[in-house]
Amino acid sequence: LFIEVTNKCNYRCIHCPSHTEMTRKRGIMEFGLFTSIIDELEEYWPHITINMYKTGEPLLNPRIYDMIDYANERNFFVQINTNLGALKKKDIPRLLHHSYLGISLDAATPETYKNIKQGKDFWSVLDILLDYLEAWGEDAGPDAYPCDVIFLKQPANEAEADLFLEMFSKLPIGHIAVYPMHN
Repeated sequence: LFIEVTNKCNYRCIHCPSHTEMTRKRGIMEFGLFTSIIDELEEYWPHITINMYKTGEPLLNPRIYDMIDYANERNFFVQINTNLGALKKKDIPRLLHHSYLGISLDAATPETYKNIKQGKDFWSVLDILLDYLEAWGEDAGPDAYPCDVIFLKQPANEAEADLFLEMFSKLPIGHIAVYPMHN
């Protein structure tokens, strides 16, 4: 189940239609609405994964960590995909040991990252990723890992796919996902 906790985004990625085609009003889901949805779904929890993302950056919701905690306390498997651009170092402990974290990086070099992410800084995102991995510690293993990194292959970055795989295979993460562009 996808629960769009916000449809706002701090990036304007060249492949994302949310800033070019989405005509819905932008907003942030209230915590009370989220908890009422989770409460309604609780009886179905073994059969449902809660995906707390859709067209926006979930970490922009000021109550995102409370939402994660609320869903986790009710035994839901919670997935979040993020660009990490809104993660602050002080909030890393609240993001640790959740169900699933996917990080959309889409580049292996600062130049390509800046092009795809419309001017965003590659190094600051890598710094926060490394801080996150350090905070996770040595608990990573086959049954629990800190995150996946995601590379959406497109004309602007396809020459870097192998470099991306090589770079991130050296880090203690779960999977390195290279996906083809889709519509």
